[in-house]
Amino acid sequence: MQKEKTVYISIPISGKDYKKQFEEAKMWQAHHERLGYKVNNPFDLGKKLEFRHQRLKKPMPTHAEYMEIDLEAMKRCTHIFFCEGWSKSKGCMMECDKAIELGLLVDTMDFFLLIILSF
Repeated sequence: MQKEKTVYISIPISGKDYKKQFEEAKMWQAHHERLGYKVNNPFDLGKKLEFRHQRLKKPMPTHAEYMEIDLEAMKRCTHIFFCEGWSKSKGCMMECDKAIELGLLVDTMDFFLLIILSF
């Protein structure tokens, strides 16, 4: 049985403007949903983890815990989409390694910029 088209949005978060990155991830999520993809957005995954920690009265999740749920979510994906700055992000590079391991199809924001600039 074939997996449903599912994309993971890889976007730098640590050390970045949270609101700006959140909005960019949501924009790409909407774009991929319009194309018929189910989307795994790290901000949504992180909110679920934070809620679970609050409910269990645990401290806020660590970077390693966020990455663990992100890498686990990638196992259910067929594609990965890398947002601007991904190659300079430790977390995105971990996601890149996992994408290669899983054999995910890769798209990048750079690819979309090339298409836009070519018109």
